[in-house]
Amino acid sequence: MMFPPRIEVLYIEDCPQWQAALHLARSAARMAGAAEVDVFAIEVRNRQQALRLGFAGSPTILVGGRDPFPGVRTGRLACRVFQTPRGPAPLPDGGQLTDAIRAALAGRPFTQSA
Repeated sequence: MMFPPRIEVLYIEDCPQWQAALHLARSAARMAGAAEVDVFAIEVRNRQQALRLGFAGSPTILVGGRDPFPGVRTGRLACRVFQTPRGPAPLPDGGQLTDAIRAALAGRPFTQSA
């Protein structure tokens, strides 16, 4: 039996975009057909936790433990910038996130399409 992927939004309190990222992740899960999937918000409080969780800046969205928008994981507690089809942005592209969740639901690997 295949279980739906766990979706996590990793954030630091100082970055204002984390709540919008949480909303985006929930919306993308619904669009991907995974409305029953819980999306967890996890506050990252120190460098060690950041490194352990694969934090690439706030927000980092993990789908099944993987970041569909790989970034440099330095352990820095800082805001993140995503490369989207429209250029740099404080949130990832919703369509790309939906595609990543669909791929995870189907048990396929996902790749970032710039």
